[in-house]
Amino acid sequence: MGNHPQRCCYEVYPCQVTKEPLDGVAQRQPKPLCVVGLPLSFTQVAEETPVSEPDCPPDSRGRPSDGRGCDMAHDALLCDSAEYTGEWSGKKRNGRGAQVWPSGARYEGEWLNDRANGFGRYRHPNGYVHEGQWRNGKAHGHGKYTSADGSVFIGQWEDDMQTGDGEEEWPGGDRFKGSYVMNKKHGQGVFEWADGSRYEGSFRHNDIAGVGVYTWPDQRVFTGQWKENCMDGKGFYTWGDGRSYEGEYRMDLKHGHGVFTWADGTSYDGQWRLGKQHGEGVSTVDGVLQRGTWVNGELIASAIGSAVLEKPCS
Repeated sequence: MGNHPQRCCYEVYPCQVTKEPLDGVAQRQPKPLCVVGLPLSFTQVAEETPVSEPDCPPDSRGRPSDGRGCDMAHDALLCDSAEYTGEWSGKKRNGRGAQVWPSGARYEGEWLNDRANGFGRYRHPNGYVHEGQWRNGKAHGHGKYTSADGSVFIGQWEDDMQTGDGEEEWPGGDRFKGSYVMNKKHGQGVFEWADGSRYEGSFRHNDIAGVGVYTWPDQRVFTGQWKENCMDGKGFYTWGDGRSYEGEYRMDLKHGHGVFTWADGTSYDGQWRLGKQHGEGVSTVDGVLQRGTWVNGELIASAIGSAVLEKPCS
C-alpha cells in the first residue's frame, strides 16, 4: 500500500523566509503536509512470508483437512511460519479469513485466490492500520488509513495509492480535503492549518499551484496565481488595515507591474522588482499625481521635480 518513502512534511522552501518592504513580514506559511505514507504493502509482506500449499489432503469439498476427516476451513493452519485461520477453496484462501505473519502483520477480511480481495483490515507491525476495500492484495476503493502517530486519511485508493477524493487530518489539527493522484494532492482542495490559515484552490503534486485563495489569521487575503507554494503570477492581496496590492508576483515578491494602495488613498501604480518599486511609476498623494523613476524603492527622478516621496511602508 503506497511504497513511496516517508518524507519530512514541513520542508523549508524559498517562500517561507520572504520579507516584503511594503507588506511587512510575510507570513511563513507551512508547506502542505505530505500525503500519509504507507511504508510496506500487504503484497510485499505476503511475498516475504508466503503461505505455502497445505500439506494435508483436501476433503470431499476441496478444502484442507487434517487427514482424519477434520474440517480445517475455520481452524488455524500454520505454514511457512504464517498462521491463517479461515475459509479455503481447494488449496487457496478464499472467503473470510485472518492471517498473522511472523513480523506481527495481520490481515483479517475477505480473500480471493490467496489475495486480500473485498473488505478487510490490515495492521502493519509499525502500527499503521488500513481498513477498507481491497483488490488483488492492494488497497483499492474506499478506505481509512491510520498511521502510528494518529494521522488519518479517508478516501479513495487505486492499486495501493491515494487516488480520487480524500480527507487527511493530523494530530496537530491541520487538515486537508480534496483530490489526490498517485499519493499526492493534485487538483482542487482545501487545506486548513491549526493556526487558522486556510487555502482553497488548486494543488499540483502536493504543492499549492495554480489559482487559489489563501487567508491568514490576521485577515490578510491573497487571491491569485501560485507556483510551488509561492504567490507567483497575477493576484490581489489585501490587508486587514485597508491596504491592497493588485498586480504581479514572483516567488512571493511583488515583481512586474502592480498597483499598491494605502488605507488613506495614497497609491503607487508602476513597476516592481523583488518587492520594491523599481522602474517607471505614478504615485498619487492627496490627489496629486507624480510621475517618476524608482530604484530599489526610492524615487530618483520626477517629472515635476519634487523631492523623493516618503511614504511609511507599514
